[in-house]
Amino acid sequence: MTPPVLRVDRGRPNPDAQEVALAALRREDLVLYPSDTVYGILCPARSRQAVKRLRVLKGYVAQRPFILLMSSLEMAERLSTGLKGEAGELARKHWPGPLTLVLPATEEVPAWVRSEREEVAVRYPDDDLATSLVGTLQTPLISTSANRKDDSPPLSLSEVPPEIREQCSVVLDAGELCEGEPSTIVRVTGSGIQILRQGLLRLD
Repeated sequence: MTPPVLRVDRGRPNPDAQEVALAALRREDLVLYPSDTVYGILCPARSRQAVKRLRVLKGYVAQRPFILLMSSLEMAERLSTGLKGEAGELARKHWPGPLTLVLPATEEVPAWVRSEREEVAVRYPDDDLATSLVGTLQTPLISTSANRKDDSPPLSLSEVPPEIREQCSVVLDAGELCEGEPSTIVRVTGSGIQILRQGLLRLD
């Protein structure tokens, strides 16, 4: 079944489109949306089945962690004990924005979105649409680029593979995006900053 396509403005989200997306996420469905970097897929982090569907759709064979979106620094602090020192400084300086921090997970983080190191990847995006959805649901959402493993992240709906688009129950369309790069992923350890993925944010 072809999912409905709803037009949205990233700077001023459409309330009707948001309600449709919220209903889908409450049903634990997948939502295709324009993030603040590339087109991505949202699903509730608390839903093990939704996360499993997302993993298969992306082409991942083994379990792997995904990025969890926050709507505030306070929400991130509930999911990790590591937002202190240099990690806390990075968060205060670059959030909201294209920075993902890999931090020690608290017990609130579902096992199926933690890494083997018991860490969680968290991000507070500069994205009114995503943060509004997270804030309304009051639970973190997984966000991952809407492409198969090893393919380039899409900047328009036309670049999203049909097999991915058709597995989403709602498609939010903001036209062509201009950023072109995903978020930068960073782990902060006692020895300093470790860049796990160089993305849109360049750290000095």
